[in-house]
Amino acid sequence: MLCLLFAFPNPTPKIYLSDLSSPILFWGGKRAAYREPAIFYHNDSLFMFCTLVRLEDDNRVYSYTAMRQTKDLRNWSPVWILTPHNQGLDYGL
Repeated sequence: MLCLLFAFPNPTPKIYLSDLSSPILFWGGKRAAYREPAIFYHNDSLFMFCTLVRLEDDNRVYSYTAMRQTKDLRNWSPVWILTPHNQGLDYGL
């Protein structure tokens, strides 16, 4: 579960948090979890970076640094994994 808590610098974008039905942006599940979100605002888009923890098909846990992009907090890009698939590396933020 990934909850939303952040502040915008001035000028603020026209995104109203009161329009969201929940502060939870992404539910993980049995095989994935989103942790330590950091949101960057640039050129009318929000870029969310986080640690994505996944239980992969080999039943091993892998941590990745991942990113998603949105303009309205409702419609998000697919997850972009930014780090390699390697259990020997720990890419938690």
